[in-house]
Amino acid sequence: MKGFSLCLLGVVIGLVAGGFLNDFAFYTPFILSVLSGAVAAGCSTFLDFSFNEGNIFAGYYRFIEANLNPENAKNPLTFLHKPFGGCLFCMNIWVAFGCWGAAALLFDVAFWVYALPSTFFSHVFLTISAKYII
Repeated sequence: MKGFSLCLLGVVIGLVAGGFLNDFAFYTPFILSVLSGAVAAGCSTFLDFSFNEGNIFAGYYRFIEANLNPENAKNPLTFLHKPFGGCLFCMNIWVAFGCWGAAALLFDVAFWVYALPSTFFSHVFLTISAKYII
């Protein structure tokens, strides 16, 4: 069964590769989504590193901790703590939409077709880098 599965996988990969080489334009949206997601994950990782004490955006992170801390029940804006940099994965969603927006302006792509897959790939790349690299 293992041999059959590997043979079937080889056939599928061969068909996809053949289609890719024959009609590259068909795969452009997918590749653009993957690349946009990878750039967004890289930007999120860089921003998270920059928020550490002693780095360039450490003051920004101290500002977020002081003014948007969720432990402060009187502040109505505490829900912005995580998206503004308190949580790497929460911030990544907004960074991914920003990177996708830049890609949309540069490559003239539609929102629904590319923004959601790009955000998905960004989250996957960020999860892998947070687990194995950071």
